[in-house]
Amino acid sequence: MAGIHLIIQYCNDPRPGRQAEYDECLRRNLACPAIVAVHNLVEPQTTVPEEFRGHPKMHEQRLDRWMTYQDAFAHANERLPGEVVAVTNLDIFLDPTSDWSDLGFLSNGVVLCLSRFEWD
Repeated sequence: MAGIHLIIQYCNDPRPGRQAEYDECLRRNLACPAIVAVHNLVEPQTTVPEEFRGHPKMHEQRLDRWMTYQDAFAHANERLPGEVVAVTNLDIFLDPTSDWSDLGFLSNGVVLCLSRFEWD
């Protein structure tokens, strides 16, 4: 498996604790070896820190509204055909200790929903 393409929408939260949570999750996803790229479908008014914008795995595309599943699926179909793609909220990160290499069956059009595990 080449790796997972992650589609997110970065946002700014006025609550510092919540913003720190978003940033930590994105930081962990960018560091995750199973993720080959993070595709940020971002609104024009959103400020994305240079730490993320300058990361080699980060790909940014402007979107004039809050992202919908339709936007994420259209992006995946247009730009990532045949790739393994995950669409997640910004407060989710993939576990770097899991064996994500056994995802080859996903190329057969299978869609999975990841369950959430609270991490402190």
